[in-house]
Amino acid sequence: MRRDGIEILYSSEQVPDDWLIATDGEKSSGLERLATVLATRQLRLSLIAPNHYVIEWMAAQPAHPTAAPASTDEPRVDRLDEILVRASRYSLNQAADRNAATLNERRIADAPGTANDVLQAVQLLPGIAAIDSSQPHVRGSAPDDVLILYDHVPVSDPYHLRGFPNMAGMFDALTVDRIDVYTGAFPARYGDRSGGVIDIAARQPARGLENILQVSTTTQLLASSGLSGRGSSWNLAIRRLHPNVAVETAAGEVDQPALLDGLARVQWPCGEGNRCTAGALLMQDEISLSGELSAASAHALYRDEHAWVAVEAATEAASLRRATLSVAHSERRRDGSLAYPSVVTGRVSEDRDIRSVSYSAEWRLRTAADQSWSIGTDGGYADGESHYERTAAFAPAAAAAFGRSASAQQLADAAPIAVRTAAFGDYHASMGPHGDWEIGGRLDWRRFSMSPSILSWSPRLHARVQLSPQWQAFGGWGVYRQSQRPDEWRLEEGQQTVDPLQTVEQAIVGLNGSASPSLQWRVEAYDKRWDHPAPYLENLLGGQTLLPDLSPDRVAIRPTSARAWGVEFSGHAALGRWTIDGNITRSSAQDLVGDVWTDRSWQQGLALAADISWRIPSWTLGATIHWHSGWPRTPLLPASAAAGGAGWAVGPRNSGSWPPFFSANIRAAWHRAWARTELEVFAEVGNATNHPNPCCVALIGGEATPSADLLGYWRPRTLGAGFTLRRR
Repeated sequence: MRRDGIEILYSSEQVPDDWLIATDGEKSSGLERLATVLATRQLRLSLIAPNHYVIEWMAAQPAHPTAAPASTDEPRVDRLDEILVRASRYSLNQAADRNAATLNERRIADAPGTANDVLQAVQLLPGIAAIDSSQPHVRGSAPDDVLILYDHVPVSDPYHLRGFPNMAGMFDALTVDRIDVYTGAFPARYGDRSGGVIDIAARQPARGLENILQVSTTTQLLASSGLSGRGSSWNLAIRRLHPNVAVETAAGEVDQPALLDGLARVQWPCGEGNRCTAGALLMQDEISLSGELSAASAHALYRDEHAWVAVEAATEAASLRRATLSVAHSERRRDGSLAYPSVVTGRVSEDRDIRSVSYSAEWRLRTAADQSWSIGTDGGYADGESHYERTAAFAPAAAAAFGRSASAQQLADAAPIAVRTAAFGDYHASMGPHGDWEIGGRLDWRRFSMSPSILSWSPRLHARVQLSPQWQAFGGWGVYRQSQRPDEWRLEEGQQTVDPLQTVEQAIVGLNGSASPSLQWRVEAYDKRWDHPAPYLENLLGGQTLLPDLSPDRVAIRPTSARAWGVEFSGHAALGRWTIDGNITRSSAQDLVGDVWTDRSWQQGLALAADISWRIPSWTLGATIHWHSGWPRTPLLPASAAAGGAGWAVGPRNSGSWPPFFSANIRAAWHRAWARTELEVFAEVGNATNHPNPCCVALIGGEATPSADLLGYWRPRTLGAGFTLRRR
């Protein structure tokens, strides 16, 4: 059931390990079948939070429940939907965790348009703004404001194809157990990011040996995982990607890139009641850019390495929950060149080497049956060696249109250092069947090169009230402070001192409803206010390229304040063979630049998303639909509006908007199971209607008026197919 995002708490006395019941998988959902089976033993499912259930006795607990014998004459079918109920590590006293939305391996793998990409699947959730990309904007925040964790280890910028609209995440659905996404009011243990949290749980092998081979038009993956009789487990995976990433503009298309990532993770018992983990991640990109209309080429090499060790309590009774130590190294190389004489000529080069060490530890102390403390510490050290060059010559018309000087020669060196340590704590109290609440905060000490140390306090408050068995109200408030990492320094501006702390105050309030285990809904409103929002760089015309800093429309946005608000409605329905998840969001995200409030470039006023699937034992059919109002755009006016009637005239930043975005993706998969082998064959159509979704304008040649061939578009219709073979 966890593969479908369902957490179930139970006692092995209620549900013995050898209890095997044949059910009809075609006439009801997994929850309905489980409830029917439990009723045969006087057991029932009780909802304690969205997608979280506990198994209870209908009446007084029998003294010696009799185990149901395993059936020996079950009919064989091609594939049975598994109902796997095992000891859960979900803790009843973690009320804050119920603010998270959960995506499981099955939902990610079956969702059309994600290509098994864990981070791209986040777009299925409300409050996430993204287009054909794995890089999310969470409730108006910039992508760098989101904390991404894998196996409790922070992973910065885990994206292939950085700088392009079709960025792909480095985590495949076959290597994860689930992801918990916090879009607001997240617990104090998640530190130093202000926009949200994507917490990716590593896959936990549930059986002996399992080998996986996946081959598709965009991916080749080979993975192995297993669980030994002594409690040790391992996960190994290597993946090569070759997505269709070309951006259809006259500025050129991306050559087929070489994208590679890998994972190694082992876990074993160590000491009484503890488990130890060692792991490593690798991501490497080699990209080149071919040009057209006299444009030149570029080259990029990105390589990221992460390694970690951890010790984790194997039981909830232990005081130490988890302690982790990790190291990371990021290497970035860019070359450059560009030759559009009537716009710009130039050359860019970039070298960055970023090293970091981070640690975290958390303890759980129970002071009473309904009260507990969670305390911990985290921090780290990071430094970088950076080199940057830029030589650009802008054509007079281009320089005048964007207020740039004709020359942009620059050489910047920086060696930023950042040290951070923090202590955090939460006090949790239960109100019995009426709900629970939690209060806490974190105290962070930070020190940066050539800057004085900074001490900051960030309080948090979360509460949940059970209004009735079907209705639950919740709310949260918090202050979140974020410092600039060495890899975030704006070298093209010659930055030499760290930015002030970005401070965000967030508040949420919402209501959960449930008519039955198979029909649930949620409405949530949020408000976010920024103090000292981080400056950021963008291209006014939205171009996506390896060399954005050579374009004349490159600008630095320095807001003095920012704000975002929104109302989200989401629902889930499991109706026999059908499962439907959908959400509608009304939101706004703005910067205060000078004395003018301006929409952020990823602001989408109204957004709708739906994930629909239909399952029978041998087939799974699915569709995802994304629609949202057009993102803001900066108008590029006709030549007659420009000075002297030549060149370009640029309107106010983000004063216009692109047409609404729409994309429908379809996926069909056929399953077949044998004694030790499972085969899935799938086919997928991305943007099935081939709806044109313009994204950007390219300044090429001396044309005064942008024409259709100067517009860039998000992903057109794509076709994909492949298979996944599992051998146990």
